[in-house]
Amino acid sequence: MKDYKKLKEQIKAKMIKAINDNDTEQFAEQYTALAATVEEEMMAKVDEKVANAVLEAKEELNEEILAERGCRRLTSDEKDYYNKVIEAMKSDNPQMALTNVDKTMPQTIIESVLDDLKKEHPLLSKINFQNTTGQTRFIFSDTKLGKAKWGALNTAIVEEVAAGFRAVDVTLLKLTAFLPISKDMLDLGAPWLDQYVRSLLVEYLAAGLEDGIINGDGKDKPIGMLRQCGAGVVVTGGVYPEKSKEAVKDFAMETVGKLVAKLAKDEKGNARDVKDLVLVVNSNDYYSKILPAVRILTTGGFYADVFPVEAEIIPTAAIAEGTAVLGIASNYMLGAGMSKDGKIEYSDDAKFIEDQRVYITKLYANGLPKDNTSFLALDVSGVKAFMWQVETTAKK
Repeated sequence: MKDYKKLKEQIKAKMIKAINDNDTEQFAEQYTALAATVEEEMMAKVDEKVANAVLEAKEELNEEILAERGCRRLTSDEKDYYNKVIEAMKSDNPQMALTNVDKTMPQTIIESVLDDLKKEHPLLSKINFQNTTGQTRFIFSDTKLGKAKWGALNTAIVEEVAAGFRAVDVTLLKLTAFLPISKDMLDLGAPWLDQYVRSLLVEYLAAGLEDGIINGDGKDKPIGMLRQCGAGVVVTGGVYPEKSKEAVKDFAMETVGKLVAKLAKDEKGNARDVKDLVLVVNSNDYYSKILPAVRILTTGGFYADVFPVEAEIIPTAAIAEGTAVLGIASNYMLGAGMSKDGKIEYSDDAKFIEDQRVYITKLYANGLPKDNTSFLALDVSGVKAFMWQVETTAKK
């Protein structure tokens, strides 16, 4: 049986490389490959007996059977929506038919997509990831406020409290996901279409969001962990400057302790608790450099982690080889969701995908670090494997 998870990760790595190389032809090829892999994975779950039952009487299928094969139980609103979309997609003029569909995608669908993103992608589960469907902005605490103050309410106190919050517009940056949908997929009915749409959105959005969270330069993209932000940072043409990388040769206690100490103060010099630490590394580096540096074979014959502080090491294809990010994950704020008028629309743009009708759906997102000292950029190209250090002392 094919390892679909591994296949999808390999394709997404190529997609991210194509984006960074501005290679539209390669991106189109990998985009098509990802859609085909997701569809193949789903179709593999539909055995012949269930497929025939779906084609003959899809509305009469037992929900438990569908659930066993990975389909989510749809709400009545979701069933109604998908059935109308399927009817429109099957028409001779799907573009016009979809325009006439008077229902928007139920919010529960995008909620399920965002939940799946968090479950399946460690980086997205660790950051402060908010569902902003239907919102134009989200508000977060910008600084650590001092102790609560007793006393009469006055303008000075109100201004002090208000100054500790910042609003970020989440409608400025648009994520467009292409949905290649074959006629065979439509024939399987609403539950399978739901699973296919959600699976594609999860895979496409994961690649785009992780790239933006780590590398985004702030120009029509989020501000990534590898970028400078905050007071005093010079932004040129909408682009935020890159952080200088600190060379790391090992992950000994002294080395990591000095790095974490830099995270223990915000950009204004205020002390803060350091928790939710993550070390984000390239997937290839993780196995070739990072693991040998943080895991040892004990005298008892088993492997043990020796990373000196509590942190989660997250491998991803979204970060370049030789580069890593150490930081407070919960201090990265990301808002994502669908607009109030979110719909699936017919697309004439994706002409690179043959023999399938192509649709699009649009979501909105934005993200940025809470301050400039929440994340450190590291150069890990020279990291060496862990070595026991033995000291010899003269016998007295």
